[in-house]
Amino acid sequence: MDDTEQARGPSLTSTSDTFGDREFAADLEPAAIVTDSSGLVHPSGIVLCATSKYPDAVVASVSDSCENFWGLRPEEMLGRPMREFVDWPRQRRVRRGVERLGPIRGRDFRGVEWFITLTFRFKQPMVHLEPVPESAAPGTDLSLWLATSTERLDYVDDPAELWDEACENIRRLIDFERTMVVTFHDDGHAEVIAESLADECPSFLNLHFPPPAGTTNERLQFTPVRSFSIDATHPSLIVPRTDPQGRPWDLTLSPLRRDQGPQGVISRAMGQSSLILNLASIDGRTYAIGAHSHEHRRVDALTRAGIEMYTRTVHARIDTLARTAEVRRQEETLALQRGIVNRIDTARIASSLVASDNGSHEILELVKADGAVIQIGDEFEVLGNLDAVEVEAIRDTVRPWLQTLSRHGALMTDHVRRMHPRLYAAAAGVAGLLAVSVGSRGDFLCWVRRPVTSTRSWFAEDPASGELAPRVEEVSDRSTQWTGRDRRAAEALAREMEDTLLRRAQAELAQLALVDVLTGLPNRRLLLDRLDKAIGRASRGHHFALLFLDLNDFKGINDRFGHQVGDEVLIETARRLEGAVREGDTVARLAGDEFVVLCEDTRLGEEATVVDRVRDAFDEPFIIQGEETYVRVAIGVGHLELGLDAPSLLDRADRAMYQAKADMKRR
Repeated sequence: MDDTEQARGPSLTSTSDTFGDREFAADLEPAAIVTDSSGLVHPSGIVLCATSKYPDAVVASVSDSCENFWGLRPEEMLGRPMREFVDWPRQRRVRRGVERLGPIRGRDFRGVEWFITLTFRFKQPMVHLEPVPESAAPGTDLSLWLATSTERLDYVDDPAELWDEACENIRRLIDFERTMVVTFHDDGHAEVIAESLADECPSFLNLHFPPPAGTTNERLQFTPVRSFSIDATHPSLIVPRTDPQGRPWDLTLSPLRRDQGPQGVISRAMGQSSLILNLASIDGRTYAIGAHSHEHRRVDALTRAGIEMYTRTVHARIDTLARTAEVRRQEETLALQRGIVNRIDTARIASSLVASDNGSHEILELVKADGAVIQIGDEFEVLGNLDAVEVEAIRDTVRPWLQTLSRHGALMTDHVRRMHPRLYAAAAGVAGLLAVSVGSRGDFLCWVRRPVTSTRSWFAEDPASGELAPRVEEVSDRSTQWTGRDRRAAEALAREMEDTLLRRAQAELAQLALVDVLTGLPNRRLLLDRLDKAIGRASRGHHFALLFLDLNDFKGINDRFGHQVGDEVLIETARRLEGAVREGDTVARLAGDEFVVLCEDTRLGEEATVVDRVRDAFDEPFIIQGEETYVRVAIGVGHLELGLDAPSLLDRADRAMYQAKADMKRR
């Protein structure tokens, strides 16, 4: 930059050179970005729209209020350098796609002082001029008010009291008739949650206002609105209404913007003059503070800036309280969840979920509900006073959603009548459902809420007269609203259930790897592991007996009666062998009709005693298809010798068994 440019100061449009790679809202859906492209501004000031060329910004558009203030028609100003009309201060770098600077004091070409606000939204530089009042409001010291009002916030720990405090402080500063806080619900409609009133001013507390078309709480959270005024004066028009690229000028951040958005219905109800201070998103909900007066009043830019600073402090304080309360609730939720998870029995998951020590069910404390339906595998449990018809209707509703639940996490509604009319027709007593999928086999957890009768006061147009007036609406087919906290708690528990199911499946697989599926006895792998340990203990003087058994003529049983009967014989053989040995001994099935018995901590020579007990177990006949059939066994004993490992010892016992079988045939 040369000396001449330094003396003149940077141009407003120098921001184009320092602009980031992408705009703030580039990743948002277009429908989520709320803008004001009406081209209408308040006539109490002037809006100058600049080109984006650097360094010689020129006037691309101007509000026609310039004629009232400067005696210049818009066409006389278009295409001329911006510095011919206003001397703006040096600007800092713009680091985001949405920016607003000011108000700051500056002078126009006539030497008249103005409050100047600079905005740069989506690469559209604008200068907004508002007159500086001749004197401050009587008895008002903005700095002192801001300091004392902000300090008082530290001593209030209840969000409702903070909103009330903010309303009272702002109303007394600007002397409007009403200051109030509105919150926007998910469908975009507004509700008055706090207010401060002058004498004899009617209360609007807890009134609801219908949303303008297309307005939702989600969209409002992407609307960077700060203070602007609403009144019935004739608006000023931006000429021309589009920038050099043909886009409408975006006036969303202009302090001179007109009413274009969700405040419209509210402002019409408030009276002649309204001031919307700003929007804020706290804990997923959008809030706005507004001041209203039946007399036409303007609040100067500097006072508005002080109030904006104060309201941002209020928002930050309330947000901190909300976060602190959320941390406490999360700790309580985690404690409940740990209690539920610690009680889970992997064998009977659903049953353990509904278990209760003191008469209350933690699963209904984790997510506040009147009842619950739980399906895990072949287990099915019901909590609360749900009847059979309601339970079946709930299952029939949740099941078709399971594929959706697996992808999106939860089915959540507090208005079953509207969202699931078939369920409502079958079970009118079910008003709210929160269901989450567990795994991918159709298992689920579902919480149920009953209808709650509530009244809601609306401020809306009377169909007959067309005038705005309160009306009362009674709602009796909805449950209390589920919260994001409810959903997160339900999904977290579902994940714990999935982990439990996974651990159970892994345990079953591990068991299958070590156990014979048919008889439930240890298989060769587990037997060799135990035999290897027994050999190690034998070196320290702990003797054991190893018997290898084979059923005689088992093939004949299969050929005569079939394999199903053969399996039954094997199962009965396993039962008899387990009954013939001690509780800590091992009976294993290797393959086919081969079994092994391992008896540890025996005395030398005790193998013969074990063999006799096993033979005695087969003295009783097997009942096969009503017939008594005797099954005999050949038994080989494995004797431990120095240097033998488990497979070698088992092989030696196997050979001994075959020798015993040959001896039995020769008899």
